[in-house]
Amino acid sequence: MAKAKFSKDPKTRLVSLQELIEQNPCFLFGVPENQRWPLEEPPKPNQTYYQITDRYFIVIHFGSTSRNYGLDITEKLDSIEIAQRDGETEYSPFDETILKLKQKRGKRNEAKIACIEQAKRCIPSFRPENEAIQETRFIDCLVDTGYKTESKKRQEHYVVLDVETNGLRRKNDDLLSISLYDPSTGLCYNRFLPLDLQPTVMTGHINGITNQMLEYRPHLSQKEMDDLIAFFDLKNAVILSYAGGKGLFDAMFVMNYCARHGITGFDNMRFENIKSSVPLTTFETSSELSKDNLCNILGIEGVSKHHTGMNDCLLEWKLFEKLMERPLLLIENQLYHFTEGYIMPISYLDRHPELERFLSQSIPSIQTFVEPLFSYEFPKSSLCKIKKLDTNILGITIEHSINTLVGAEAQNNQAFLSENRRKLDYVGSLPNRLKTIPVALLDDGTVASIDPKYDKEVDEINSVTQEIAKRLSSTIAFIKSDIFPNETILSQEMVISSDNKILALCDLSSPKSVLEIKTFNPVVSEGENLILPTKIARQLFFQKRGRNTYLLTIDLSSHYARSGLFVLDGVSVTIWVVTIKEK
Repeated sequence: MAKAKFSKDPKTRLVSLQELIEQNPCFLFGVPENQRWPLEEPPKPNQTYYQITDRYFIVIHFGSTSRNYGLDITEKLDSIEIAQRDGETEYSPFDETILKLKQKRGKRNEAKIACIEQAKRCIPSFRPENEAIQETRFIDCLVDTGYKTESKKRQEHYVVLDVETNGLRRKNDDLLSISLYDPSTGLCYNRFLPLDLQPTVMTGHINGITNQMLEYRPHLSQKEMDDLIAFFDLKNAVILSYAGGKGLFDAMFVMNYCARHGITGFDNMRFENIKSSVPLTTFETSSELSKDNLCNILGIEGVSKHHTGMNDCLLEWKLFEKLMERPLLLIENQLYHFTEGYIMPISYLDRHPELERFLSQSIPSIQTFVEPLFSYEFPKSSLCKIKKLDTNILGITIEHSINTLVGAEAQNNQAFLSENRRKLDYVGSLPNRLKTIPVALLDDGTVASIDPKYDKEVDEINSVTQEIAKRLSSTIAFIKSDIFPNETILSQEMVISSDNKILALCDLSSPKSVLEIKTFNPVVSEGENLILPTKIARQLFFQKRGRNTYLLTIDLSSHYARSGLFVLDGVSVTIWVVTIKEK
């Protein structure tokens, strides 16, 4: 039978007290310490937690979710079950169970009775919902932070927005607080809001907010919203936030709250995401390039364990000032300040869209068209000896094997690249979440482990690479005869733009042709045309220098199985001719 709704949150359901206690007898005998809600630390995946408030008995069920190919396993809210209290009937299950146990004899039953009596005494006093709501005046929510911006260069009127929420679901989780900070005055509007979608605070371990902080708080009114818009001149401001979800996480939470409560005005405004000035994370650093880590690395004081709206507004503004003054560059897991004299590798630009304003005159708007010239599909019988390994080294070894098979002459750019990097100002390092296996490239197309403890893994990588290389004879013959006929082939030729702003490294090249190698297939359809993503199109544009341009793709089609392993579905090789045009 369908459970009754508690609110618009589909995961929150009302059940009878009898049903809840029958299914969760730990309410009677005492909830284990590590399952009592609220928590000081994040909840654990696949765990159930219990809470008794002054109005409800609550059971919170968490499942689990995985990201980054199983590297990150986190809790996922499955459901919240609630039984309402009335101040009387909730004690009946305790009394009835005690009475039944007293009719039996034995020390074991006496111990159970003692546990039930203790659990009953711990039930907080009942409080009805109709208690008086405290009046909240707009002026009472204004706080002078004592921090005003010293920058006189800003032409825009900026206001920083930060919200604390009861989860990540913008329509189904409660908005717990809203903070707006004007860096030109140092004033911050800081306001808690009552729960109306969930019965308890779910994120207190993150933001330090408790149920008690939200008690007696009124909801935001239309007048209060009008006062906010007028006081902070929001219609003429750029509203900054450090947000995910295309940069509108905070704003959408406020908009959805306003929609639920019939409040108008918080729309048609200009929003800007501070996060858009932060380098995009790589697979290795995706959980480490957080706002708190950035503030710590850049020497911004005030980072705390709990995220409060007003403090986050200050941190976000100070971070925004730092990023506007000196943009960041992320190379592997190292952070640097970008400098004008640095020659930017074009392959880095996709992770640093904020740097385009410094390089805008160097990067034209282009479009690419591709057509297949050559293709080869590995026979199914060969797939049993090939597997897609969970490491980026396989791509390196496949490319090295191709270089060896075509007899390419490796170009040594290390001294120049090292000197170029020294032009950057080092800021700090982020933890590397991936295991790095140091290898040396060998003349036979394989790699050797520098650290003996990785010998077994490197042997496996070499085995897969050699199996792939055995099937590339027709591909290698086509490259030699049709892409680079009777030419010396170079590997890692460096090309620098005429204005000394951009550099590109060619996988394979000659005076007449360039061949880029990818161990995946990036080609996508656009109408009747086949095109390349901007990242790869830009690489080829700067490598081209008037030469014929080609792309080699080795696509190891696979899926990620529940076993935690990649299952290989097929291997295909394609060589494409690429046409590049400036728009």
